[in-house]
Amino acid sequence: MSSRTVLRQTAPLRPLNASLRTFGTTRTARQNVPPPPPPPKAHKPHGQVYSDFFPAMIPIALLGSAVYLGLELVRTNLSREKYLDEARARINELEAEIDALRQPRTDAIKTVASSAAAKAVNSAGSWRKWLGW
Repeated sequence: MSSRTVLRQTAPLRPLNASLRTFGTTRTARQNVPPPPPPPKAHKPHGQVYSDFFPAMIPIALLGSAVYLGLELVRTNLSREKYLDEARARINELEAEIDALRQPRTDAIKTVASSAAAKAVNSAGSWRKWLGW
């Protein structure tokens, strides 16, 4: 390698845009000019309707949703209370039916028990005759 190729591979001593640089604290006139404002966008008629209509509908939609959810909660609670009242009435009917079915059975058991006790007393007396007591 020659010395010439070595110099080409190193970075240049002076930047390429050195003439544009200023080392003072003042800015150039070109840097003080603000960029031009963007051109105003043309509003479409239906876009204007949407931009006016939808933001105004947000509170109305929230209020409507809150009212709906509140009424749904009330309806659910009332439905549950009605179901519980019907279930209690059905339970009372079934308990009355059970009592009505048990009553003849308990009467029959009492009758059988009293007749068995009477037979036991009579039979004990008959054995006494045989035994001589």
